[in-house]
Amino acid sequence: MSLQVHAARVAFTPLQTRMPFKYGIATMTDLPHAWVEIDLTWNGQRGLGYAADHLPPKWFTKDPDADPADEIVEMKAVITEALEAACHTEAPS
Repeated sequence: MSLQVHAARVAFTPLQTRMPFKYGIATMTDLPHAWVEIDLTWNGQRGLGYAADHLPPKWFTKDPDADPADEIVEMKAVITEALEAACHTEAPS
């Protein structure tokens, strides 16, 4: 099996909740939604892969002292850097 990532992109869409949602140490009223598209070749077959998920506050670091806005910036950076690292790489058979 071989995998090659040719290109990847991510888009972030701001969302708002209908009402505040409390979980753990966080209360969510708005959050970004990440949408990822990857152009890849898997075992000689070229295609597109998709993934999407919400980026809720306090999900990534769970640090009670961290600003939720800073955590969102960190989550976006991790996704972007991971996609950049994956592009133009190839996993051996």
